[in-house]
Amino acid sequence: AALPGLVESFRTQIPQQHGQEAGRGFTIELGDIAAEVRSLGEAVLADYERLDVLINNAGFGVMAPLSHVPLERLKAGFDVNVFGVVRTVRPYVARMVERGSGRIINVSAITALVGRANAANYTASKGGLNAMTRALAVELGPRITVN
Repeated sequence: AALPGLVESFRTQIPQQHGQEAGRGFTIELGDIAAEVRSLGEAVLADYERLDVLINNAGFGVMAPLSHVPLERLKAGFDVNVFGVVRTVRPYVARMVERGSGRIINVSAITALVGRANAANYTASKGGLNAMTRALAVELGPRITVN
């Protein structure tokens, strides 16, 4: 409940502090992610013609022993935590490269670094996100920052 309130406060504070042209926040819901990303991209580019900062903050995992988690649920974790980020980054990265600037922030989890019992699928998918984030930082840097 706190996160939606925080997102909404940023949506109102940024334009108030920096002027309406400073931008606004957008969110997408997990579901038909490809359609949501397309719709979001069209809205951002229609209003601003560019995207300066992209924050990926989705997470999904089943907390149970790995041997008890159905393969489809394991795939769902990777679909959200890794491939969801790929789907979100791809439409914007070419424009950031053309402009020579941009920021991509991928939110991970401490379990990707230290592990946790009953969270092998979440740990592995967030570890994959961390590896992809480092690779993108090398691939796109220094003009586009990826963290």
